[in-house]
Amino acid sequence: MYAILKKNHEGDIMKRSVRLLSLLLGVCMILTMTSCQLGERKKPKKNKTYEVFFIGNSYTYCNDLPAIFKSIAEEDGYEVNITSVLSGGYTLTSFANPEDPKGQEVKAAFESKEFDFVIIQEQSQRPVLDPAKFFEGARSIVKMVRKNGAVPIFYSTWGRREGEASLNQLLWTNESMTWDLAASYSAIAKELDAEVAHVGLGFYDVYTSSADINLYDKDGSHPSVEGSYLAAYILYSRVFMANPKDLTYNGLLKDEDAVILKEAAYRAVYETPEIPAEYVREAF
Repeated sequence: MYAILKKNHEGDIMKRSVRLLSLLLGVCMILTMTSCQLGERKKPKKNKTYEVFFIGNSYTYCNDLPAIFKSIAEEDGYEVNITSVLSGGYTLTSFANPEDPKGQEVKAAFESKEFDFVIIQEQSQRPVLDPAKFFEGARSIVKMVRKNGAVPIFYSTWGRREGEASLNQLLWTNESMTWDLAASYSAIAKELDAEVAHVGLGFYDVYTSSADINLYDKDGSHPSVEGSYLAAYILYSRVFMANPKDLTYNGLLKDEDAVILKEAAYRAVYETPEIPAEYVREAF
């Protein structure tokens, strides 16, 4: 009887050991896969000139965001050529339409050169008001980007300032619009295996913690100069995998404001907050 019990006991230990080993192997596989995904794109080297293409509207051309981006890059030791197709109020579906005048410009740009990175910004309300159309346009643009051989990076925008007219009309808040935008951009980026520069989360961080810095133009929607610099720090740090706190370019900013904006940019890129469960969605 003792021999039988001992044999059963040894068998139980063996089974538990096998299960534990399988679990550990599974964890290792997950960690390895995660490491591969994180290391999929290496930090760009400083031995070439990079072609960066901005597709977007007034949130991009306001205060000449692409020029600020280029200045940050050059101060950080990178050579960058900028191409832009920008138009106020334009949507990604229009930019992807070869029969649309701006769509023709986008098509011509992709045919004229090979880009390294393409920064993609949707009309500021569409990812919340009509996410299906946003997803459709994003898929079309990313398909063009990938055909060109470039890396697509979504420029996720911000919630409008409290009191802004359309925010009140739609019964949104700065917070709800911020998270809805982040959720839609994250959903399509996940589907398309693309990256997101969460500029909107950087805005929310500063807007709710640094009252002395005004990120908004007088209309409560478009960025102030400070807002455009914050956007540029986040976009540049995502594209070139830089630490924004180490960037030396302050441009038109006060030194003390630049420090705050760079710290917020770091959190937006490297400590991206989790989207609350009530906002999380899948692309459809």
